[in-house]
Amino acid sequence: MLAGMMTDPGCKEAVNALGDVLGMDSDPLKMANALPQVIQKMRQGASATQKPAAKTAITKLADDMQTMFDTAKSGGTPDTSMMESDGSDFGVACVS
Repeated sequence: MLAGMMTDPGCKEAVNALGDVLGMDSDPLKMANALPQVIQKMRQGASATQKPAAKTAITKLADDMQTMFDTAKSGGTPDTSMMESDGSDFGVACVS
């Protein structure tokens, strides 16, 4: 639904990547295994966007996801709070 509100191809790619991983929230192992591909798609979206603010926001969100993945991979508990703020920035930058 959110992708339908976006006209920028990079933003659409990033939101579709997020949708892929969010659809797996009932299967944490499957979600964890999918994160590297999702992060790669997010970075591709950041490269493809025509909006400078969206490029920054998508990159931050991909970095957040990478940090969370690395933390979980090393046995830690990922801090998801940064995703909320950066996710909000992403939505504003891509919809505006």
